[in-house]
Amino acid sequence: MGPTVKLLVLLLTAVASPALAASACAPATAEADVKDAPEPWRAAVEALVRSTTQAGHPWSCGGGTVGLRVRGDAVTLIVVREGEEPIERDLPLPEDVVPLGQALLSLPRERAVPLASAPTPAASPTVVAPAPAPSTRLIVAGQLGGRLAGGSRAALLGGEVSAAVPFDAWLPAVHVRYDGAAFQRGSGLNTVAVGARFSRVFRASSFDLRAGLSAAAVVLQRDLPRPAGQDTRIDGRVGALVAVAIPVTTRLHAVVTLDADLALGRAREVVTAAANGDTLTPFPFFTCGASVGVEVRL
Repeated sequence: MGPTVKLLVLLLTAVASPALAASACAPATAEADVKDAPEPWRAAVEALVRSTTQAGHPWSCGGGTVGLRVRGDAVTLIVVREGEEPIERDLPLPEDVVPLGQALLSLPRERAVPLASAPTPAASPTVVAPAPAPSTRLIVAGQLGGRLAGGSRAALLGGEVSAAVPFDAWLPAVHVRYDGAAFQRGSGLNTVAVGARFSRVFRASSFDLRAGLSAAAVVLQRDLPRPAGQDTRIDGRVGALVAVAIPVTTRLHAVVTLDADLALGRAREVVTAAANGDTLTPFPFFTCGASVGVEVRL
């Protein structure tokens, strides 16, 4: 290669290098709204854009856009780098556009939040709320038990059905009970009671304790010597009770009850043997008993 050719190659290289560098540089561009800004501000943005065409500076050749938002005397510089969120800064003077814009364009990439790599919020764990306890509007119960009939020389066996409507910690209920003499010294004795109870419920972790008062109308019937038939009377009774309800399932509870009642205005009845030698069973003036059963919550 002769001297002339070498000189020509050097000249072409010197001319082409700036052109190639310029073509490889992506300067920032001004937003369309910059042309509507006041002249000092528009000129400052144009100077900032020109400074990004000069390769070798940290604010150069990175692309992006530069804009202004003018609201009265308030001016905001808006710099958007490629793939990143806008960065906004308020400016007091047009002279601050170039140095502040260059500083924003020079920020390290890790200090900005890239749009493409914004962290995806972690999915919230699914929380399954515990199923609410089923509400109880009505409690229907059935019980079997025995009673001691005070003053009548008889032990009674019978059964009872009841219905209650819970009200906070209170349990009002109505009940019907039948008892017949299982053991007696004398004539037969049967009773039917219809009444109401009002109990207070004390809740524990594994059972309910109840304490309350009761009132009932009781029909008592005893056998008389033949051919007289039967003797019947009606008593008004008041009493007290305690009960324990133990859950078997959510809706089904086992119930144990102790109770006692007293006939209003009745004293112990004294009876004598009938003319034919039969012995009458005195009407009881109090009873006490125990029963077990189940209740269903509806």
